[in-house]
Amino acid sequence: MTTVDYAIVSFILGMIVVYFLAKALDRYRRKKIYFRAKAAEKRAMTLLEENGYRIIDKQPKKNIIYSVNGEKKQAYVKADFLAKKFFRKVVCEVKTGDNTRVTQALIRRQLLDYFYAYGVREVLLIDMEKEKIDRIVFEKQRNSYWAVPALFFLGFAVAYLVHYYI
Repeated sequence: MTTVDYAIVSFILGMIVVYFLAKALDRYRRKKIYFRAKAAEKRAMTLLEENGYRIIDKQPKKNIIYSVNGEKKQAYVKADFLAKKFFRKVVCEVKTGDNTRVTQALIRRQLLDYFYAYGVREVLLIDMEKEKIDRIVFEKQRNSYWAVPALFFLGFAVAYLVHYYI
């Protein structure tokens, strides 16, 4: 083997070593994030209980059904906690690090998914960096097209009953 052959083999082996080191580093980072999130969830449970909430379920899944060009599809959403306070259920999402503000589009969309999927009145965003609970309420857009005719017929029925029976 010549020097060039050794250089090529060394380069290939070096690339293989770099590849596996990068994978190991990525695995380490993911595990670190995972364990940090799990520790934050445990602290969040304590924070919720200190604020009067009772944990009903951990990691509750909720199936959602949607249509794409008339074809029904199914997926699910999974929040961190389902809790209750004063007979009112709330969905809780625990965040750590930089992604803890509801003003961020990805966070807001995730909370909006929970709001509609679980059918709750409010969603709690728990910032474990500041140990702060934010209550988020989304305004539901209600179509009141049916309200005018319904009120008309209700008024008509009341007038009819008053006229003939009183």
